[in-house]
Amino acid sequence: MKNFIIPLETKVRDYESRLLISIHLLSLSDNTNIFIGERRSIFSSISKLENFVYLSLGVDKQLLFYKNLIKKNGIFTSLDEESAIFTKSTKRSYARHSMPKNIIKYVTKIFVWGKKDYEKVINQNNQLVNKNKLAICGNPRFDLSKPIFKNFYIKKNTIKDKYILVNCAFGKLNNYVSDEIDSKVWSLRVPGYPSFEKGKKSAIEYEKKLFSLFIDGIKKLVAINSNEIFLLRPHPVENENIYKKIFENYHNVIISKKLSPQCASANAKFLIHNGCTTAIEANFAKINSICYLPYYDEDHIQELTDDVSERIYDQKTLIEKVKSYLDKSLGNKLNNDINNQLIKPFIDNTNYLSYEYIAKEMSNIDQQLEIKTQKANHRKNKFIENLHIFYFKIRNRIINVYLLFSIKDRLNYLNQIKNREKNKLNLELTEIKDDIKDLSSILNLKFEINIIETKKNCFKLFKS
Repeated sequence: MKNFIIPLETKVRDYESRLLISIHLLSLSDNTNIFIGERRSIFSSISKLENFVYLSLGVDKQLLFYKNLIKKNGIFTSLDEESAIFTKSTKRSYARHSMPKNIIKYVTKIFVWGKKDYEKVINQNNQLVNKNKLAICGNPRFDLSKPIFKNFYIKKNTIKDKYILVNCAFGKLNNYVSDEIDSKVWSLRVPGYPSFEKGKKSAIEYEKKLFSLFIDGIKKLVAINSNEIFLLRPHPVENENIYKKIFENYHNVIISKKLSPQCASANAKFLIHNGCTTAIEANFAKINSICYLPYYDEDHIQELTDDVSERIYDQKTLIEKVKSYLDKSLGNKLNNDINNQLIKPFIDNTNYLSYEYIAKEMSNIDQQLEIKTQKANHRKNKFIENLHIFYFKIRNRIINVYLLFSIKDRLNYLNQIKNREKNKLNLELTEIKDDIKDLSSILNLKFEINIIETKKNCFKLFKS
């Protein structure tokens, strides 16, 4: 029996792509169980498995996590959901792909988005990562942006009319959670995590200068094109209430964070953004995009997002470009081949399906042999590693006490976290059943998939 645990974090970001991996895993073997959903719910709802492959949302930097996973008979693999596309400022302040030396041996496979990610993992870990542990595979999120899945999203999309899609990326300025406090917490808890001053302060200052100018341009477009529907989609970590207040008197504006980028793109005439990775997904979907930057600082633009879009820096040109996009007779064409050449080093699956590759790699892991290897690793240097874990436990307790007294408005901070997290993952059994049915039809599957809800936000999938 092959077992796979696939945790989810944000419904609009990673649910559909990891469901796609799960479905393909089931197609590769008859004796397979998939447990998909919120991580804590999964582990609290299942008894100890003989062995399983765990597909993380990123490489955890805490040794205790890997020790506990091995005790549960788990094999660690990772597909990072925040990878490849960063600002220059972020890359300077934080080496996301670095790993502590004492956890590298517990990593079985890391799925990287492209060659650039591959090189970062090798270089940031001083060549200590065995190259056989790395697989360049893109990300299934970009599979789902391809035309083959368009009808799947048209059906899911509750907004049936065509619209102009506006994706906002002001996650530093308009976050539910105070970035100053959040950075302080994480820099204390995670060695090497940048302080607020080193990491997010300049990004907030940049977004503050850009936000009002960007919104003024969108308001002008909405007023001029009063017969057009505008779907404004804030970033998942943003507080959408600010947008609702700004556009409350505009009848043709819909504010929603409920649709994934792929779902929102399905009925979009074109996309307007301020430097968002959804521009890359729009390229996969063969949708034109405008990167509107009335205030520009190359240090804080997400790499590639402006390169695959029409760059516009002033309101007059924005209005003219939107007019030309709405004029179908002009036949605006997307330079898809050129864009794919730009994208390929960052996101490899421009010409193949990432979910098939990842599922095959996961399925090929000999679970019994690999867990034996990891348990042998677990026994080596056990005393030293336990001392390391003890140190971090004590350190975290001291930090928690410190935070209790150092954060004046601690309850408000915890409420901010709660508000940010409450709607990130809200899965319903009926929705998953419908999605599996529709995806199975697109993929021409010849078998039925059983789905059991074992706990809220936790599901078991297996063949009939």
